[in-house]
Amino acid sequence: AGVAHTHARPTLSRASSTPSYVPPPRWGGNNETLAFTAGVNMTDQHVSASHPNWRFMYRYNWNLRASRYDHDQGQRDEVCAGMPGQAEGDPCTVLNAGNSVLYLMYPTTGYCCNCSHSFTIRSDWLQDGGTTFLGEATYNGYQAYEWLKYGNEANHYLATTDDSRRPVRYYEYKGTALKQWDFVEYVAGAPDPSYFQEPGCGHVL
Repeated sequence: AGVAHTHARPTLSRASSTPSYVPPPRWGGNNETLAFTAGVNMTDQHVSASHPNWRFMYRYNWNLRASRYDHDQGQRDEVCAGMPGQAEGDPCTVLNAGNSVLYLMYPTTGYCCNCSHSFTIRSDWLQDGGTTFLGEATYNGYQAYEWLKYGNEANHYLATTDDSRRPVRYYEYKGTALKQWDFVEYVAGAPDPSYFQEPGCGHVL
């Protein structure tokens, strides 16, 4: 409750001060940023049209090839769905650990599983070709650049125009359904390594 979500597309500008091209940044910051922590307001209309909004904390360390999503109450994350005995919407942690295993943890019940092979977003996914610079946008008080890269969907990424390249928004559409990350908190630098430790789950799926 109390989390505000903005669904409108940013208004892009091509003012005289806007460069004609800006190289794409790394995921989560400038070229020196390989790890960060962010608070994210999530919108996923594709997974749940009736409950598309929730919040999660995101921790990322490319040097460890690890990432962690701590989803709050009310989440409808597709990775967390369908585990035995777990109520829909209960808090859920998704850990892509450095040992290449994906773990799911549910703090309400204590359930934990070693579920599948992990997947951590590559730090340079915007930089390895095929990314288009779209221009400059104003979002939530930030001046931001926007880039587009096609994969399975059209992936849009916005980061601030200053040298930090602080992440502002990621979004895509699955058909007409919006999937969007709004980065509302951000700290560059490595999270505590304990966030990425293997939990020693008793269930293997």
